[in-house]
Amino acid sequence: TATGYFNETYYHFKRIQADHSGVQWTIYSGHDTTVGNVLARLNLTNPSCIYKNHKKGITKDSQSKTCVVEYPAFTSNVIFEVYKKGDKTTFKIRYNGV
Repeated sequence: TATGYFNETYYHFKRIQADHSGVQWTIYSGHDTTVGNVLARLNLTNPSCIYKNHKKGITKDSQSKTCVVEYPAFTSNVIFEVYKKGDKTTFKIRYNGV
């Protein structure tokens, strides 16, 4: 369900990496299910990880070091950042600022 979004995002990343001609900002909005699908596709959450954390008593994202364990709340966000310094390109992914 997130293939079209990831294809477009990949295209922007490749343009930035190749020649800095990519967009500076792109903003998409979606529902909690959309954010959940993006997190799952990035393997930042999955049923096994949520279950293992739940068995340990971890029920909040701030308590887990391994995955997102809470259902995406209203205003949840996923931010992709690209940094290029010389020939080195770095990508950062943030979920709700972390």
